[in-house]
Amino acid sequence: MTAKCYCGAWSVQQTAWTSANTGHRFLACPFRKCRFFNWIDPPLCDRARTIIPSLIRRMNRLEAKLKNAQQTQTITSTVLDESTIVGENTAMDESILVDEIKKKGVVAKP
Repeated sequence: MTAKCYCGAWSVQQTAWTSANTGHRFLACPFRKCRFFNWIDPPLCDRARTIIPSLIRRMNRLEAKLKNAQQTQTITSTVLDESTIVGENTAMDESILVDEIKKKGVVAKP
């Protein structure tokens, strides 16, 4: 579905991510020159308006935790690789490993 906006350009489909209209699609001017605006979808029910933003917040928190875990894993691997390069034949003491991770700036959160 498309339409020309007030300035004559073809409108573009966008998705609202505000709390009141999360996931609600609309048409708008691609250049934001004119004030053309038209909803595509019918309004969301009250339950969807409540649930969708909380799901998005939850997803963002989980993605942040995953990113932190991946950074911690990368740093841990780097520290272990560096200890192997130095020629240590034994595993690093856990306290030394924790100190090295803290020096690199990543602290794993439970």
